[in-house]
Amino acid sequence: MNAGLDAGLSDPYWRQYFTRDELEELDDAVRVTGVIYDDDVPVHVRVYHRGNDAPTILAPHGLIVYGLLCARLHLAFWRAGYNVVSWDLPGFGQSGGPRHGPTIPGMIGVWRLMIDWASAQYGDKEVYVVGLAEDGVTGYYAAANNPKVRAISCHHLLEFGNLDNVGWVNPRWMRHVQGWGIAVLEKIAPFIEFDAEKAVPWDAIFSSEEDQAAYAIYKQDPLRIKRYNIHLARDLFRRRRPPVSFEDCRTPVQLITCDQNTLWPPHINEETHARLGCEKELVVLEGLDQWSVARGFNDLYAGHVMRWFEQVGLGAPAETAEVTA
Repeated sequence: MNAGLDAGLSDPYWRQYFTRDELEELDDAVRVTGVIYDDDVPVHVRVYHRGNDAPTILAPHGLIVYGLLCARLHLAFWRAGYNVVSWDLPGFGQSGGPRHGPTIPGMIGVWRLMIDWASAQYGDKEVYVVGLAEDGVTGYYAAANNPKVRAISCHHLLEFGNLDNVGWVNPRWMRHVQGWGIAVLEKIAPFIEFDAEKAVPWDAIFSSEEDQAAYAIYKQDPLRIKRYNIHLARDLFRRRRPPVSFEDCRTPVQLITCDQNTLWPPHINEETHARLGCEKELVVLEGLDQWSVARGFNDLYAGHVMRWFEQVGLGAPAETAEVTA
């Protein structure tokens, strides 16, 4: 590994999200470096380094937080013996680019760059992809049938243009209206931005008392996303078929959904799972909302991911399966 050490961790604000023991682990595990995307966009990269011969997971973040705030999940992988490569999307956290989010093609492009980069850093070995929230879709678009990717685990997966991607907008006809309106606005006022906390129902994500406490910290975080650009909003509605259709995918794919998820109800992953032509697994976490910052939730989620990677990474064919946990 040629990643540096403590660069980027000097501002203490982020430390409020974690326990003292977790902070000690992060100080021990994380090496920080960067890559350049599209010639002029610096991308902030964190490597939880376990060893040159350890398997490597790639896991960035969704469209609300930045990468370091997913550290509880990343630490669970690291404790179990994985290297973890994470990054801040352009416009998020400590990465460069416009401060109001990337575009979907940009997210896919960074995924492809990081798959190549991480594989090269660890001896050109295959890597494992973990896509969280919206980033599950962009992760799949970049990783499916990629010879450098051994397996994929997604929190949310459908095709861009499927109106279930904005499933919190109801009734359904309002999704059509919003999509048309945003398409018009992008053409006549491409400078428009949207308040991030009003664009998505954050209360549906930070729902428990522990999540609410983290949300209170996040609302004062100098690195929080405050606004989304019109192009990103348009991309969430725009039809964009995956480079590899679900039916033609041969990379093993796991889908994890929570049965109380109101942003992306379980039927979304269920429908995608039915279409996938690869080794596949659908995990349903019972009694849980879309996500949680809680250590128990992250350990549970990571456990399912690692079980899947160990199952398909050892070369034994996996049966098509559904798991309720």
